Amino acid sequence: MMHHQTLYLDMDGVICDFQTKFQEIMPELPDHQRFRHAVMDHEIFLHLKPMPDALKLIHHVATLRNINIEILTSVGTFDPERGLAAKLQKRAKNEKNQTAQIQ
Repeated sequence: MMHHQTLYLDMDGVICDFQTKFQEIMPELPDHQRFRHAVMDHEIFLHLKPMPDALKLIHHVATLRNINIEILTSVGTFDPERGLAAKLQKRAKNEKNQTAQIQ
């Protein structure tokens, strides 16, 4: 019986460029306030661009045999409202990317 291993790829900072987009949003605010605005007002996770070579990485790991590939991510907050917004944005971003890869 073949056991499959799982390779987790982090969404923010490995697949998607969170830092560049985050620095564009209200840089005069402290990070915790800026994160709130980034998620709630700017829907940051819907607008992240891929990291350099992210698509190359994804295509490469997709060729690995007997390896399950999973996206690992966090909502980045303990605030329930902000956490839910981040979760929904990240889910929508991943669904959009999966649809684009299928077509």
